[in-house]
Amino acid sequence: MNDTTVRTPFSPERVALLARNRLLEDLSPFLIALGALAGLNVLSILLGGAAFLNHPSRHSGESGWAFLIWLGGVLLAGRAFSQMHNGRGGSDWILLPATSFEKYAAAFVSYVVVYPLAAALAASGLSAILEGLAALLKASPGVVFNPLAGLDEGSVFGYLFFVTASLAASARFGKLSLVKAGALFSAWAAFLGFLFVLGMLLSTPEGREALGNRHFSYRFRPDFDPASEPVLIWVFRAWGWFSWAAAAVYGYFRVAEKEAVDEVQ
Repeated sequence: MNDTTVRTPFSPERVALLARNRLLEDLSPFLIALGALAGLNVLSILLGGAAFLNHPSRHSGESGWAFLIWLGGVLLAGRAFSQMHNGRGGSDWILLPATSFEKYAAAFVSYVVVYPLAAALAASGLSAILEGLAALLKASPGVVFNPLAGLDEGSVFGYLFFVTASLAASARFGKLSLVKAGALFSAWAAFLGFLFVLGMLLSTPEGREALGNRHFSYRFRPDFDPASEPVLIWVFRAWGWFSWAAAAVYGYFRVAEKEAVDEVQ
């Protein structure tokens, strides 16, 4: 970095360098996981006659590649700030020539943007290689993973929310961040589920009838089409985005607070 970059309050170059260093640290576990998946699928071809990850589920119609990409992003984001909580490592973290916002932004960009793109390309390539190997060995044909298939607003938001929440959990908890965050997510999901059911009861004819008669009929099947209940759907959509923004802001302020406390000490 040059003198101008060092003295700038916010520098995209510093964010890029921090993101590069983070991705280099994550490269080893990423390659190990990719190698393990390749080995398991080759074994599946040899013993079971099919690459199991290339075969879509009967229920969802999707293969397991998308879920593994989501899981990898959540796990990596859940350890994003572990060094910040780690004694001597915390001192090294503070001494990094970057602001708290730049450190948080580098982690956010790494796991929200860079990782899913890299993981999707790697999964597609490995899926194609496995499908070629299956064809060579005359095994049961599957489907090459296409990261754009089945991609919609719900799946994108789901990944964005859980990765951002994992970053916030990593900034908040020093150990077992995802386990502790999982308990909070469960309580939050239960609360949202209660609000959603209450909203359906109050906003649909079947729900109002159930409340009036004080019992639930087996015929209570409200229509979840956004066109039928636009206000309720938009309220919960706005609530979801508000929850994501709250997790992002909370994660940043936890990083800034931890740095300020450690600098004083």
